[in-house]
Amino acid sequence: MSCGYPETMVEVLLCRQSEADKVEAVADTEGYRLSYGHLFTLASRSARTLSENYGLSESDTAAIAPINKSEALIGLYSIWLAGAQAAVLDPLSHSMDLEMQLRQISPKIMITHRGMEEAHCTVAEKLGIRCITVEELTEKAVGKTPWEGYTRPRSWSPAIVYFYAGIAGRTLPVTHTHSGIAASAHTVVAHYGLESRDRIFASAPISHALGLQISTLAALYAGGTVVLYTKRGRLNPGHAAEALAASKASMVLGAPGFYQAILRAGYRGHSGLRYAVSAGA
Repeated sequence: MSCGYPETMVEVLLCRQSEADKVEAVADTEGYRLSYGHLFTLASRSARTLSENYGLSESDTAAIAPINKSEALIGLYSIWLAGAQAAVLDPLSHSMDLEMQLRQISPKIMITHRGMEEAHCTVAEKLGIRCITVEELTEKAVGKTPWEGYTRPRSWSPAIVYFYAGIAGRTLPVTHTHSGIAASAHTVVAHYGLESRDRIFASAPISHALGLQISTLAALYAGGTVVLYTKRGRLNPGHAAEALAASKASMVLGAPGFYQAILRAGYRGHSGLRYAVSAGA
């Protein structure tokens, strides 16, 4: 199914979710999978929770510290569908860095993952920012009725705020619009000729552009499937090599260190792999 040239990733999801519900959008290496239809349903219901229970609306900012889990995409899309922009934070940020970033963006809410509440919610709540895990947000959404009041963001509206290292020795916020995010995904899809049959293995953290825009959102833009490599603690090269081979990915993106590690662990490619793209440090 052709979606033309969507100018936002929300328009991509709205187009794709009308297809057969069994079309897989995202899977992670811990076994959680979501179809396009299921992703939209849970994200729109979660957006309703953010709107009605937390007062999130257009022109607001919600912070999210995502790890490579399928639920993280529910959290990201729920922010967009509520009309807000997402400040994507590194979940491994030191408490002092996290506090500094939160002070700069003043989010209405912070979304994290179970098991990371102490690291994230303690800092957020000290600043008067409400904090919830994306797993709890998803659970609250299960019993809700479909929400027709979701927002379709304008292409020029801010979509994502990243924090990059600044010349002053501290991280500084950089804002990307919805059209900019969609355009970067479109560029990857067009350059590599990606299609709905493609599976993209995202080894890089989705808290950074390589893992989120260039890997995850590009897969969704193509109508394909993103396979999120869920890393707990330090990289286990053997496990990563096995996960990549088992993913049946046609494309993998990662930093040079990722490739060095899996090659040392004995990975030599797998059937169907067409592209291995290296980027980052």
